[in-house]
Amino acid sequence: MNNFSNENEEFKDINPLTEAPLSNIPHKESLNIMDEGLDPSSSYEEETIVISVINPVIKEERLGSHVNYTIMGQDSKGTFEACRRYKDFKALRDSLIDRWPGCFIPQIPPKQAIGNLDPQFIEQRRKLLEYFLTKSSSYSYIFRSPEFNLFIRSEGQFRKNLQEVKKLNYTEIAQNFKEEFPNYITYQISEDLNNKIEASLLAFQSGIAALNKFEEICKENVINFAAFEIELLRLMKGIQAINIFYKENFESREVNVLLRDSYTNPYQILLDWIRKEVLDLEAMIDLVAKQVEYNKIKGKYEDKLDESKLDLEKMHQGKKLLSQRLSRKPKEHHLSKIEGNIDNLENDIKSLNLICKIITARIIEEEIPKFREHKQEKYEMIMRAFTNSAIQEFENLINQNKVIENSLNY
Repeated sequence: MNNFSNENEEFKDINPLTEAPLSNIPHKESLNIMDEGLDPSSSYEEETIVISVINPVIKEERLGSHVNYTIMGQDSKGTFEACRRYKDFKALRDSLIDRWPGCFIPQIPPKQAIGNLDPQFIEQRRKLLEYFLTKSSSYSYIFRSPEFNLFIRSEGQFRKNLQEVKKLNYTEIAQNFKEEFPNYITYQISEDLNNKIEASLLAFQSGIAALNKFEEICKENVINFAAFEIELLRLMKGIQAINIFYKENFESREVNVLLRDSYTNPYQILLDWIRKEVLDLEAMIDLVAKQVEYNKIKGKYEDKLDESKLDLEKMHQGKKLLSQRLSRKPKEHHLSKIEGNIDNLENDIKSLNLICKIITARIIEEEIPKFREHKQEKYEMIMRAFTNSAIQEFENLINQNKVIENSLNY
């Protein structure tokens, strides 16, 4: 009897209403299929990049606390290591969007003001930040950018060092696009392309809404399954305890009980996947938003060009502009200034036209088709992983009960 009376003591501090792995039943790491490419490395043009985010450490400061992450990896140049915080990841992504507007730039997890030092949250964020870097390194235009290399290799404060990187003007951005995406320079843009892009945007937005709902369902199932495993372990240990009592007092057969020292939560596979899917969809939405933004910028520059040409025509007709009336400088000065402004606007519009064309072409011909194809493959792979994991877990449960049954039939 004494063997049974204290059996629940070791469970008194367990809280099943958490998403964390349970200390009493070690939780096996989710299957490695969760990361793109099935491992933390990416490759293109015979170059393999391995990159990881490890060792999150809380750093206490006078004005607050934050978490530092160690970035480690290797590429053709050798190994690299750097210490970065969440704000550095944010600054990196913003700078990449400025350099490659309208191109796919992986998303980082959202900022969180409350609970951002909680161990579970830190680990969740670490996984997603590693996903961001791994996915980013698979795009040559990102990995070869000065901002990305500064992020993974430079010492000291990244955001301060980032200020030394030159901001590109539209001409320089257009030149980068020509060199990186030469196949789209002569692409012919049809009128219906923007409608196709808008339709995809609506699909992505509705997808995020559906995934967010499904994430809540997955969270509940992760918690419920963890609680189930706790109760199952308690049950099996309870059977062990009462078996001693029945064997000693009623000469019952000895019952063999198989106690599992670890388990895999199949619902965690879905939860990890869904969080990354949301980030990928957000990145696609950002990409389309940048295409819209650049088309608006181009339109504003075209309006400014029309206004400047109108001012130049007025001056040639002998009319005085307001700027002339407010200045004592000669007419030739104002003419030269307007003509220079027209030249600059025409050059910028030429660059913007090329940028907008390549952005639109890549969205239609490359970004959306590849994204859809990849997501279809990933979805099917995740569903197989989830079902296989679930089947295995419940087969283990059946096996536990068969061990008890076989000992009784011996």
